[in-house]
Amino acid sequence: MDLVTREERNDAFQAMYGNDSEIYEETGQNTLSQLFDILLADEFFYEWENQSDLLGAKEEWEKAVSFFQSGSFDLAKTQAVKAKRDALKTYEGGLMEQNPIVDTDLLFTGVVLLIVAIILIYAIRNRDRLSSLISGSGEELEGDDFGP
Repeated sequence: MDLVTREERNDAFQAMYGNDSEIYEETGQNTLSQLFDILLADEFFYEWENQSDLLGAKEEWEKAVSFFQSGSFDLAKTQAVKAKRDALKTYEGGLMEQNPIVDTDLLFTGVVLLIVAIILIYAIRNRDRLSSLISGSGEELEGDDFGP
């Protein structure tokens, strides 16, 4: 590589993977790459408020990485600058408000326990009637019912 190409490579690398004070001040992350690790993480990707900027930033970042890997360092740097702009806008927009999630398994368990509790209360209140049904009443006659 000649000197100009090495300088272009270094500039592109610094834009993508080098420490960036602006990114650090706004996000607490040191590099654009680290910021994208957070923005594109599975647990956060669909939670960002500004999804359109996130998708634009993702596209710009992927182009920057592709250009860098192919040796088009000027284009990689240009795309990294665009990706940084959109990434910072996405981060500033923050995460969407979380709506409380209803745990259906917990709800189902609660309903089952409530039904069991109602059955137990009914059984305890009517234990005399239930015990006579189980043991049978003393008034039954022994023998066959078909006799004269």
